[in-house]
Amino acid sequence: MSNITALVDDFAAIDAQVKELTKQRDAIKKQLLEVAVFMANDKMIESATFAGTKADVVITKTFPTTFSKDLAQTLLSAEDFVRCHATAIKPTLTPRVVAKSPAFA
Repeated sequence: MSNITALVDDFAAIDAQVKELTKQRDAIKKQLLEVAVFMANDKMIESATFAGTKADVVITKTFPTTFSKDLAQTLLSAEDFVRCHATAIKPTLTPRVVAKSPAFA
């Protein structure tokens, strides 16, 4: 790495762009979801497809699955419950931008 400063600045600039694009995407996503619910007469939809000229957007209904720690503790012995918790062998490295100017906030 000959010029770490340039890499850091490029990473921060792209990170700022991603944040702005995410805001725009989330606003459009909200509008699409509102239209889908309106089209379904305020009922939960099973799925909806919206066609564009360059792509389609498919909205599907799913139910997230969660893990109940409290239930697991009641079903497993204390020893088995502890054995279910493992630390990954390989760490996850995550770069985060610490903005020095408003342009990168």
